[in-house]
Amino acid sequence: MILEVSVIFFITAFIGALISTSPPGPLNMRLVLFFLKKEQKPLIAFQTGIILTDLCCSIFAFSLAQKTFEADIFLNLHKKYLMFIELSFILMIIILGFSFIYRAKKKLYENESPIDVIEFEKVSNTKLIWHFFEGIVGTLTIPTLFPFWYLWWMGQNFTNKQPFYILIVPIALGVYFGDLLIFKTYRFFAGHFHEKIFKIKIAKIEIWAGYILFFVASILFIKIFFS
Repeated sequence: MILEVSVIFFITAFIGALISTSPPGPLNMRLVLFFLKKEQKPLIAFQTGIILTDLCCSIFAFSLAQKTFEADIFLNLHKKYLMFIELSFILMIIILGFSFIYRAKKKLYENESPIDVIEFEKVSNTKLIWHFFEGIVGTLTIPTLFPFWYLWWMGQNFTNKQPFYILIVPIALGVYFGDLLIFKTYRFFAGHFHEKIFKIKIAKIEIWAGYILFFVASILFIKIFFS
């Protein structure tokens, strides 16, 4: 029973991490720059700061979501408002998917650079501890990160009775491997394509991310009406 629950939470955290980390924003482009410049140690330090922050944010959001489900007020209104919460989460995913596709197609048509690499090249520091905190602070400045994770866990509607401490490990591993997969995907494209092709590939990643979000929203929508 514990193993089955752990696998479910691992997969859920893994998918959530893929969605939350996939947008090609400044943090992902900063990691790509470290990779292209072959600065392995700063890359690892910066990446560790990002993953640690995302991991802590996900666990805290899960804890808060569990407290919300357990609250007396929520239990009294559970049947009335649960579908509204789940539909709101699905709507958020759909809007996020549309934004991915819109931005990506705009870049392809306008021939925009995916990120101002020159600007990031000016920001350099050989101290690994500084890059580590850069990753933490940079992740904390993402205003949608915690709301995403909170709504993500609320949208799952888990009827979990396992102790919280048992679920920390599978959630942490799910977030870790999800984030790491996205980071390595960006490095793969950066290492195999020159700048112009890389820009196109980034845009295509965004488009596919948008379609994946639509797919996730469809699955959750079906889950609501057949559960």
